[in-house]
Amino acid sequence: MHELDRPPISKLLVPESGLIYLSAPYGHDDKRVISARLAATDLIAAQLIAAGRYIFSPLSHNAHLSQMGYEPPVGWYEFGLRFLDACQTLAVLQLPGWKQSHGVQLEIHRATQLELHLCHLQSEDFELPAELWHQLRSYDRC
Repeated sequence: MHELDRPPISKLLVPESGLIYLSAPYGHDDKRVISARLAATDLIAAQLIAAGRYIFSPLSHNAHLSQMGYEPPVGWYEFGLRFLDACQTLAVLQLPGWKQSHGVQLEIHRATQLELHLCHLQSEDFELPAELWHQLRSYDRC
């Protein structure tokens, strides 16, 4: 998508108030896929925060701590779900692999149980470096 065709974040159905949990796929057998997903999620979370949204991105928070060797006693899924319980919206970042992601589907299920607002975000609606786009698209078939 050309940058001029990209809708402003205010038009992406992401509420302007309340806490928003940003769900995105993470796990994969290929570490390059994990790295690309994490980089894209970090950049998109930053753009949403810069647009005035109150975002909790479990990937941006938890993955870095996990890579440093830390893990909560309850495990990362349960840890993240506690934050989801405090949010009003679940925003699902539709990176390649989101439909197959056990974590994303678990978060959607929990959000549905809690009757949270649910919005789906297309990764194409955000500014990402060309190389990262290339990586995400090439791993789409992984």
